[in-house]
Amino acid sequence: MRCARCGRDNPQEMQFCIYCGTRLVAATPTEATGVATQQVMLQQALRPAYRPFGVVFIVVYSVLSGLAWIAVSLYPIMGAMVAAPFEVESKNIVGLAMLSIVLEVLGILQVTGALGLWLLTRWGRNWTAGLQVVSIILGVVMLVASASEKVQRANLTGLLVLMGLLTILAGIAIMVYLLRAEMDIWFQEK
Repeated sequence: MRCARCGRDNPQEMQFCIYCGTRLVAATPTEATGVATQQVMLQQALRPAYRPFGVVFIVVYSVLSGLAWIAVSLYPIMGAMVAAPFEVESKNIVGLAMLSIVLEVLGILQVTGALGLWLLTRWGRNWTAGLQVVSIILGVVMLVASASEKVQRANLTGLLVLMGLLTILAGIAIMVYLLRAEMDIWFQEK
């Protein structure tokens, strides 16, 4: 069977090219299949059988950051439960609960996007890239919060500045990487 990508011959029983790793497809489709099917088969043949390292790295990063958002979402809930017996203002407890829900949803969305990215789906690519906009906004919020008096008293200014800058840079890098035209071959619908 001839590879559509590198043009080399492979044994008939092979599913992937032994030279370049491209998925092998039957060279002559039946007459019942049309030109559209031949194009789909060619696109699938040109998609390499492995995932690029950048995609794997972004999936791992997205899963870990999503789990971190879910873990951080527990902090406001615990704070509200501890503060409730001490008659803290109810609007503060409601605010903590809302913050917790937002962080938890962000974590779930991040892990879901990572799953779609791992499966090399177009929605996973777009979802993950879109969530980076939210990450960049959160990074800017961290930078702004680092100037507050409470943060400075708690000696957390350096940590917030560092985390804010890293979040912004990672978000920009992930967006640029995923939205490059060269990545289109990896995220074609099947």
